[in-house]
Amino acid sequence: MKSYPDDRKYVRNNIIGGMACCVVSCILGFVLLPAPTPRLETVSMRIIYCLRWQIWPVLLLTAGIMMVAYKRFFTSAIDPIEGRGEHLVDVHKRYVQNTLEQLVLHVSSSVLLASFISPESMTIIPIRVFLFVLGRVTFWYGYIKSPIKRAFGFQMTFSPSVISLLYCAFCFCNSGPAFGLYET
Repeated sequence: MKSYPDDRKYVRNNIIGGMACCVVSCILGFVLLPAPTPRLETVSMRIIYCLRWQIWPVLLLTAGIMMVAYKRFFTSAIDPIEGRGEHLVDVHKRYVQNTLEQLVLHVSSSVLLASFISPESMTIIPIRVFLFVLGRVTFWYGYIKSPIKRAFGFQMTFSPSVISLLYCAFCFCNSGPAFGLYET
């Protein structure tokens, strides 16, 4: 297997760029977005708030599925068993698969995060949704242009989920699973 040092460097730089964009977006989001209302004082209210924000990431998955259906219906890729025209839907199918995987991580980590953070910190939920949407759009666009150009968008969706999961694991280990459940 041939190694492509220039490709690896390009991908590495895009991963770093994606992480930097996440950090800058979080900082700007906390400065520019208003804090959530006091109605989010219970864990259940924060989780419902978080779940309602997930409409946008789910719509991106739906858009990918619709694109595959559109390409299948209007091209020679209409019969996936025959295999004719599969190259016309390949990138979109891969986008859908990766978006489904990222969506599971994103929604899970968002709900867990909403259960651990304070009402004042709930601004992170719309920021994470913004990062997910921007990341998926840039991932899809990059994938269409050239597969190595998908790293920036991938990093923008993957990093916030991993960081949130690590934070939640820390909270769980530090304070236990009942942390914050009995707030007034």
